[in-house]
Amino acid sequence: MDRFVSSVIAFILIFSAIAAGFYFEPAAREKAVSPYFQENASKSIVYILPYQKCTDYWTEKYGDRIYYYVYENVSKDRKAIENDFRVISRVYDKVILIIPADDGSLYFKNMDTMNEIALENGLQLVYAIFPGEKYGREDTYLENGSGMHALVIKDMKYLASLNSTYKVAVWYGWTYRCNASDISDFYYSLPKSIRQKYAVWLDEEYVEKVRDVYRYSLPYDVLFITEAYDVDEIKTYSCLYYNQMLVTGYEGASSLNEWRHNIENMLSYSRCNNIGIWIFYDIGDGAGEEYAAFINGNLSDFNFSAETIFQKGFSYAAWWNSTFSSEKSDISIKNLRDTGTEWVSLVTTWYQNDEHSTHIMPDADSTPSDDSIIHAIETIHSLGMHVMLKPHVDLYNGKWRGEIEFDDNQEWHEWFSSYKNFICHYAALAEKNGVEQFCVGCELVKTTGREEWFDIIKDVRENFSGTITYAADWSNYQNVTFWQALDYIGIDGYFELTEKNDPTLNELMEGWNRWKPGIEQIHNLTGKPIIFTEIGYRSIDGCNRQPWNWQRHGRIDLQEQADCYEAAFKTFYNEPWFYGFYWWMWWPDPDIGGSNDDSYTPYKKPAENVLKVYYLELNVSVRIEKPKSGYLYVFDREIASIGKTVSIGKITIIANASNAEKVEFYIDDELRYVDESMPYSWLWDERAMGEYRVKAVAYAGESSNEDEMNVLIFNL
Repeated sequence: MDRFVSSVIAFILIFSAIAAGFYFEPAAREKAVSPYFQENASKSIVYILPYQKCTDYWTEKYGDRIYYYVYENVSKDRKAIENDFRVISRVYDKVILIIPADDGSLYFKNMDTMNEIALENGLQLVYAIFPGEKYGREDTYLENGSGMHALVIKDMKYLASLNSTYKVAVWYGWTYRCNASDISDFYYSLPKSIRQKYAVWLDEEYVEKVRDVYRYSLPYDVLFITEAYDVDEIKTYSCLYYNQMLVTGYEGASSLNEWRHNIENMLSYSRCNNIGIWIFYDIGDGAGEEYAAFINGNLSDFNFSAETIFQKGFSYAAWWNSTFSSEKSDISIKNLRDTGTEWVSLVTTWYQNDEHSTHIMPDADSTPSDDSIIHAIETIHSLGMHVMLKPHVDLYNGKWRGEIEFDDNQEWHEWFSSYKNFICHYAALAEKNGVEQFCVGCELVKTTGREEWFDIIKDVRENFSGTITYAADWSNYQNVTFWQALDYIGIDGYFELTEKNDPTLNELMEGWNRWKPGIEQIHNLTGKPIIFTEIGYRSIDGCNRQPWNWQRHGRIDLQEQADCYEAAFKTFYNEPWFYGFYWWMWWPDPDIGGSNDDSYTPYKKPAENVLKVYYLELNVSVRIEKPKSGYLYVFDREIASIGKTVSIGKITIIANASNAEKVEFYIDDELRYVDESMPYSWLWDERAMGEYRVKAVAYAGESSNEDEMNVLIFNL
């Protein structure tokens, strides 16, 4: 009885010092799984004349071999075409058929025959119409009401109705006529029923001239088929449009090995995963070229995309010039490595006065020095991790960088000129110090429709040879016009998940269902892998509601933070189009973190345990289920949520462990008990007063995992 009375007295003395607020709903957690890496890309091949019928007759008589489909009865050559398509189907999934515009009955009959042959061989057809001049000058097909416009529309409607049709592309670009509004106007002149089949074919010299086409309301999913036949062109032109196919080829190969070697070399510079090859066979047909992929009676397969690695990342930022070179920072980076983090987003910041200032500059105090950044890069690399350098722009007036905007083009020009100086400084530093990835911008919401971004990206690539991304704000990623010019689509994923505090794990995952389809759609439009360049949650109650709000008030809630981590991992970790998280953030000070910290870091919090399960791909997981974080217990009974973990009297420590052979229980790193059977628990019943660190460590063979929490106990 004396012990009971003493404990009650202690309870009365301390209860007034404990924050109020009563929340009773527990949260669930499920087991983790592993990531999936690479997905398949698309391969197409251009086809004009059958191999066995490749002569210069059609060029000599009609000016181009594509008129074979107007004046020849293709059915007579069906066997030859079937042989070609049978070989093609072993390597390619689509055939690009180059044809003129025409309205003769034989022409449509020939299209039916090609459709049948494609279907028999499991191939899709991309019809590429080079309009010609049957009813007027070629470019007049763009003019609604003209004879050429009516002809091209008629052909497109017919071709779009065929079962094998993937797209119907139409040639665009002349020295006397080349502007983006033409393409958009033509698209909107099409019957709605065939718009989704429309594609644009651009020759090399016109590829860059219409890249601002999205300003004219052209949908992002319109396919652009672009040609490029040397490395410099491929570097420059393979990444300009949201939905793009790169057509390239190698001329004069004498063997399949020679052809494959050169094709793979060129495509190693491509930033597009939708590839077309020029051409199945193009020798002796009057075109004067020696292109052929069909060599010595066969085709060679080829590789053109490097493996995309899942980025197990974390953000690491500093706002003082020497922080990154400090001893504390080195220790913190080592702690970060122990979580299984493999990529570190190293954040540095320059400043401008306000949202209308055109000059961006480093701050003598707040901007990390180049030497300190280099020190951090070297430290990260020495620990076997990779670096993404991520320069930010912030405003001295305290407003968000997403508000940067100008009234006239001169001010925009001045700002982008200053931005180019800023970003290329860090691109060059990144290249010199072996940085693997570079972020060209972050959350510059009101700039993302500007044409200047293409020049910024081009200059960054001239200074930096690694992969690049842009960190779009979660509210703006669908409005970025230059995704195709990058290697990854980066999203700062602070999506609002629910409208309540302390939701269950299932409610959090349901919240992601609102946003996930749009994220996947942007991948489908561009073919680019998605990464969250930032995502994070403070350890406060309601952290899922406005994850971006670093100033929001709330009582400490370690469990909601952990559940938000779990929900994000469960939602995206296994998606074949998703390639990484960069959690915000890990402080360069190893003293920041733990159960009394309400910042974004998961360090020494339950969220860190969730992180380790996924990043270390642990076979064993453990979680302290009792006491619950932030709850009051009196003689082993749960009383209320009070914002701090407190026990009056004895308390049973219960650990939920998966795939474990045993669980060890520690108090302030001193082993107190080992439990080798489920349920894993230990009754902590000894005289104690004050705050202690409780830790549970689960073992399975050589694998182990741990969870810990601070408990304020009064057991007299």
